[in-house]
Amino acid sequence: MHSRIEQRTVDFFQRIWPQFPVLTCQVDENADGTVDRDWVDFNSNGKVDDELDLDGAECLVFFLGGISDHGSPIGFGRDPKNPFSRGEKREGPFFELTDKSRLIDRDRDGFPELIDTLDGQVNPYLYFSAYDGAGYSFHIDCETADNGAFEPYYMAGNPRLDRKQVKWYKPLSMQIISPGKDGKYGAGGHLPPENEPRTVPKDERDNITNFSVGRIER
Repeated sequence: MHSRIEQRTVDFFQRIWPQFPVLTCQVDENADGTVDRDWVDFNSNGKVDDELDLDGAECLVFFLGGISDHGSPIGFGRDPKNPFSRGEKREGPFFELTDKSRLIDRDRDGFPELIDTLDGQVNPYLYFSAYDGAGYSFHIDCETADNGAFEPYYMAGNPRLDRKQVKWYKPLSMQIISPGKDGKYGAGGHLPPENEPRTVPKDERDNITNFSVGRIER
């Protein structure tokens, strides 16, 4: 296993699919006589691709929609060892999307993102996981925005000093954030509660989240 993110990925896959194989560089996983980095065809294109790191926006669509077929999610295969197959027996997608134009693929890696319904929107929903209450992984999640610098929102504390003392929004589940009509996320991070004085940077004022009613500054 090469990184903390890779380990988390495999751990999460095996929570969903307990028979999903653990891939390493040390074992001849496919018994072809060579010890190499054997592979799973995640995007079902029939070939070995370079490693891909999915950002939060891509993970949101991937885990709710499954693998994509020409940009449209088609769920997961029912083979517990290879849920990324394209067999006829499938599970999901787990959300209904009638307007396929809301799926975009900014980096053209075969893993789409979802945009909101605002006219002219070009940037997707951001997704951040609280890891079942363990807290947002600040130094990982802050790289999921298109500018590489967005931070999950929190009410108090300083995640750079002590993440355990941070009071996050949606501390037990997730944060989902739309950049609003201006298409700009801003930087995120500290955001006082609605019942306290709040000065929101210009680019974030029309952000729409799953922890606020409407825009974060109304």
